[in-house]
Amino acid sequence: MKETKNSDKIVVNLGSGYTDLRDDIINVDLIPYSPVNVLCDITKLPFKDNSVDQIINIAVLEHVPDPQAVIAEIHRVLKPGGKLLCEIPFMQAFHASPYDFQRYTYEGIKVQFKDFNNLKIHSISPTGGMLWPLQEWFVMLFSFGIRPLHNILLIIVMCLTFPIKF
Repeated sequence: MKETKNSDKIVVNLGSGYTDLRDDIINVDLIPYSPVNVLCDITKLPFKDNSVDQIINIAVLEHVPDPQAVIAEIHRVLKPGGKLLCEIPFMQAFHASPYDFQRYTYEGIKVQFKDFNNLKIHSISPTGGMLWPLQEWFVMLFSFGIRPLHNILLIIVMCLTFPIKF
């Protein structure tokens, strides 16, 4: 198992996709994207119980049909006192990658992560959640169903509206 550069901590990016945060983080995904180190179903992780120090799980749980199975696996492999960074959308446009199943409220997150201690829930700017569907709507309206035009307009609109998030 790969270990982090600065310590002997094992850090896993669960559902990493194309993301490669650092060389010393183990990238795990169901799809064999280029940075993936461990290819598996994230409801059945190939790690021993209590063996991982930190887990990063960014924008993944909305894409799995059984998020509770993934959360149970995270709980199983995470060491006591281990840390989990999990970002979950509340307001976001449909974005299949390859699927898109659900969204979460604060109360929903509390129920899903009921077995975790020291749960801290933070809200990310609602502007980003509002902006994405607005961008998609604008591009859909002015691309007239022409896919290449849609893609070009989306890039332009995203670049022009990016500063609004901040």
